[in-house]
Amino acid sequence: MESIESRFPSEEDREEELAIPEYGLDEGVEKLIDTVKEQISEKDDNIIVEIAGGSASGKTSAVADMVTKAFGEEALAISADDYYKGKTFIDAEAAKGNILNWDQPEVVNLELLQQHLAELRIGNPVEKPIYDFKTGESVGTETVYPQKVIVVEGLFVLDDILKEEGDIKAFVDIGTHGRITRRLLRDVQRTGQRPADILKYFAQVVEPMHDKYIQSTKKNADIIINNEYNPETEAQRSGMHE
Repeated sequence: MESIESRFPSEEDREEELAIPEYGLDEGVEKLIDTVKEQISEKDDNIIVEIAGGSASGKTSAVADMVTKAFGEEALAISADDYYKGKTFIDAEAAKGNILNWDQPEVVNLELLQQHLAELRIGNPVEKPIYDFKTGESVGTETVYPQKVIVVEGLFVLDDILKEEGDIKAFVDIGTHGRITRRLLRDVQRTGQRPADILKYFAQVVEPMHDKYIQSTKKNADIIINNEYNPETEAQRSGMHE
């Protein structure tokens, strides 16, 4: 059985995190973009930017999208969500007695993503899977061509399997309250789930998995961007999902 202590960062992990520079959202995104520009001038290969963070932390909309937009046609955005192995895989594992959930790295094909990033770095196109959240399955592939700046975001992109592929690694940090509020607003539209089911799953699965598999990768970041929930502006979105 997992010990209580293993659910929390060790003293060594806390010391490593303290050494990582932290910024607010706007300053952090600006710093990230400036660092990418520096890397472009120094390296011949394509630059890979890894952006991780908890569910609904804003790693996609608030950070990855802004970095991608800053470099326009020179940028390629990849979501690690497309590498989910899908419901069929999870059901097959359950039949073997291996019970998995959607918020642990075993259900994402991180090895394939690692291979794709390595190929894109040196200028080779890849056949990237396409994942459908409503069916819970991969629905095909698409050919993705490399660009000078490759922005990859997802829950586990700072996992040990992927961290060495990143030239620049960012972790988007946010408290539990902010993540659960954003996820509730997001998933009623993205997955069609009932709010009560979203909240139940968050409490029983998402939060424990976040502590174990995601927050622990914060120590692998080069930069931490704090993106706390702002009720003065974000609560206005709730009208979309009465």
